Amino acid sequence: MPGSKIVSMVTSALAGVALMLAASLASAQQQIVVTSWGSAYQEAQRKAYFEPFTKETGIKVVEATGPDAAKIKAMVASGNVEWDVVDVSLPTVLVLGEQGLATPIDYSKFDAQTRTAIPKEFQLANAVGNETWSVVMAYRKDKFPEGPKSWKDFWDATKFPGKRAFLDSSFVAPVLEIALLADGVEPKDMYPVDMPRAFRSLSKLRPHVVKWTGSSGVMQQMLTDGEADMVVIANGRMEGIQKAGVPAGFTFNQQMILSNYWLVPKGSKNAEAAMKFIAFASRAEQQAAFARLAPWGSVNRDAFKLISVERQAELPTAPANVKTALFSDGEWWAKKASDGKTNLENYVKAWNTWWLESK
Repeated sequence: MPGSKIVSMVTSALAGVALMLAASLASAQQQIVVTSWGSAYQEAQRKAYFEPFTKETGIKVVEATGPDAAKIKAMVASGNVEWDVVDVSLPTVLVLGEQGLATPIDYSKFDAQTRTAIPKEFQLANAVGNETWSVVMAYRKDKFPEGPKSWKDFWDATKFPGKRAFLDSSFVAPVLEIALLADGVEPKDMYPVDMPRAFRSLSKLRPHVVKWTGSSGVMQQMLTDGEADMVVIANGRMEGIQKAGVPAGFTFNQQMILSNYWLVPKGSKNAEAAMKFIAFASRAEQQAAFARLAPWGSVNRDAFKLISVERQAELPTAPANVKTALFSDGEWWAKKASDGKTNLENYVKAWNTWWLESK
């Protein structure tokens, strides 16, 4: 065999190996870090979104927990953004967007049907809605066979004597609206929020609260263990409690409905893959799979065509469940007041003042 042919064959072989190594390396590098809220919520996301996305695209999803606006801001400022996709509330989306800390969503990655099926209010410049959930009142049935039916009942320690646990300012969303519902404010009259009135209402409840926390997980544990007779909790937590056989109930009456969003922090090292993930997770099939696994509502309207009528009735957004609901106004909380600070910032400051003064 002439030497030139041998050289050519060796060169071709080496080139093939190099291409294989390059492909392998590229594949190994294809991953995104998705930060969510843990527990049953993230377990459902894993089965409905993360694992199917990896199977379809080959892009690995590395999971993290505890999405926090302050951490995102610090990451962007340092130039070391470790998270590629975060699951956050609307006020957080709006604040991060205004501060230039979010990457614009690449809607070209979405198919036409998905974009048509998702209401425009969930298609923001820097984020896409991923689910709806609600804050509800829950109780031990062995303590209260009938249970509270309204926030006024929750506040009534004479009619419903017992230990309460309530959300504090570290919760993912403000909770002053609940205090105002207990004080008789109608959902249609909720905004702008009357903060002084809300804190006066909370002061009436405070002597009966044994635990203040921003964690629905803590609420779940306290209700399960009987450390509290009544709690304020994310609706999705109740399904796990009841399936575990805990004698607990809840009501959707006067629920406060909120939405969460997918957001890509500015400076994400894997922004294109992150956009592919968000587009994938926005499909009707994936959102229906998520709703079947966990009782949170879909933002893709076509998803409801794939969810049984029985399951839909267990979601916050079922027609019968939204009649008395309050829809949290994240845009109002993100607006700046006359002092140049957002209503959300003023809420946290007012909470801290109230907390110290009420001790």
